[in-house]
Amino acid sequence: MGTQDLTFAFAGDERVGAGVSGLLEAAGYPATDISNADVVFTYCTNTSALEDLYYDTEGLLRGSREGAILVDLSPSTVSFACELDAVACVNGHAAIDAPLVVSDMVCEEAFVSREDADYKTVKPLLDAIAHRVMWMGHAGAGQKAKVALTLQRCATLVGAVEAQVALANVGSDVNVMVEDVIDFMH
Repeated sequence: MGTQDLTFAFAGDERVGAGVSGLLEAAGYPATDISNADVVFTYCTNTSALEDLYYDTEGLLRGSREGAILVDLSPSTVSFACELDAVACVNGHAAIDAPLVVSDMVCEEAFVSREDADYKTVKPLLDAIAHRVMWMGHAGAGQKAKVALTLQRCATLVGAVEAQVALANVGSDVNVMVEDVIDFMH
């Protein structure tokens, strides 16, 4: 089966699901229900909802077909990603943590793992929904990288805001805009 023949389903946050599904369908991937999908994408805004989505008696580990690749796009924890990888494997699935990383904090459309057969299978689908896809390594490595990147960007933004306030307080005619700093970060 070629990658373009793969079917997908989405579970979780409806707004993110609409964006992900729309991009995948535009790239030519057919949507189907969770019980028949080759690849199931998920996104939840909190760990409790994510655990329920996967581990409840009617959760994805029981409701998706055997052999399905479960791709979690959520901002979860390293421990959850590692646990999901292990539990999915025991239940006849593969799991890939592929957290969405927002490169532009003010962009309304933020859509912009494993270097093994499962990763290679779903990479074209990830390419359809993300600006840049990077192999990070073992389960949880994607979450670690996202945390590090998020902290770095937050620190840069805080520094820019503090600089703007300091310049305003000293009456400087230097016009430093937060937008310019954000643009510079790209």
